[in-house]
Amino acid sequence: MVSRRNLLLGGLAATSQAAAQEAAKKKMNFIFYMIETMRAESLGCYGHPLIRTPNFDRFASQGTRFEQCHVQNTVCAPSRCSLMTGWPVHVHGHRSLYYLLHGDEPSLFRYLKQDGYDVYWNGKNDLYSPDAFAASVTDWNPNPARRPQGQNPFAPTDPHFYSFLYSAGGDRKDTA
Repeated sequence: MVSRRNLLLGGLAATSQAAAQEAAKKKMNFIFYMIETMRAESLGCYGHPLIRTPNFDRFASQGTRFEQCHVQNTVCAPSRCSLMTGWPVHVHGHRSLYYLLHGDEPSLFRYLKQDGYDVYWNGKNDLYSPDAFAASVTDWNPNPARRPQGQNPFAPTDPHFYSFLYSAGGDRKDTA
């Protein structure tokens, strides 16, 4: 095993250096569950005495389960924008449900995609505006027959197709 101490001291043997280089080439996988209106106390892995959630529990035991995780805003879209940018919601006007993340703002998913990750999106989009979606997501809703809110009335070439809003809206001026 390669330790930071060995790296700092320059005491790596040739085989350890090869192992370190090989490990650096491998990328970690990430899965983000951004579930709508579900509190942690509703899962068995967080100690609910009655509810059984074996798949979530197994997933939590194999990954990272946060004990103290708080959102920036009580509304989902501004809170998700804060998570993706690292900014508090007031920095760029993400104070409402209708002001989504734009292409000129920082974006964790866009950075991951630019670094060679495939970013798959399933479910509604209440995070990215049309000008930022394609740069941040590799593929959307791999199974279109399972659209979470029924049939999308917009054509795939229409910018509204990738929005959770099934009507016009979401202008940057709507930041009050």
